[in-house]
Amino acid sequence: MDHPDRRAANKARHRTAILEAARALIAEQGGPRFSVDELAERADVSRRTVFNHFASVDDILVTLCTELLAVVVDDFEAQINANPAAEVELSALFDELEKAMRSPALVDVINAIVTIIGETDANSARAESLKQVAFNRIVRELIDEVARRSSVADPIDVEILLAAVMAGIVVVADRWVAQTGATTDPSSLAVWDRLVAQLFDRLGAGYRSAD
Repeated sequence: MDHPDRRAANKARHRTAILEAARALIAEQGGPRFSVDELAERADVSRRTVFNHFASVDDILVTLCTELLAVVVDDFEAQINANPAAEVELSALFDELEKAMRSPALVDVINAIVTIIGETDANSARAESLKQVAFNRIVRELIDEVARRSSVADPIDVEILLAAVMAGIVVVADRWVAQTGATTDPSSLAVWDRLVAQLFDRLGAGYRSAD
């Protein structure tokens, strides 16, 4: 019998191979146009192994998007860890979220997500669903991070804030893609910054501390 550590290593290796194969096929085809059989062949695993790790191709695409969106969690974590205060107030959390969402790195992530989900008029409903699932996963990670960091803010307020911000970012991303074609030149980055600023201005009345 295989040693448990060896089985775990093989499982991790297969999962990584499947995701890497999906990335490669998306890059070659300009979108998620591959079948499960093509994916299994590229990853050098069986079709059954693919489904042992992922429920569907859409599950794979969401996983790729979620991994990219982890930059949001990383940026947010860096922002709040730079805060010397022992606890994070809700108003400070709002400000740190805005800084993270205005990061040019997030624009690169959105651009990559557009390619991963193959966002076109023909499959916009599917693309929207995939984006929502991926962003919802990130909301949960952000909530966990805030819970670890702060005991001051009401957990319900934190969850409402994060859900509102991430839902707004999905809207901003859609508008940004429509206006710029998902390019990442300076003028496109300026559009992103303006749209994010508008989002936080609209949300800010309930979260910003009074000057």
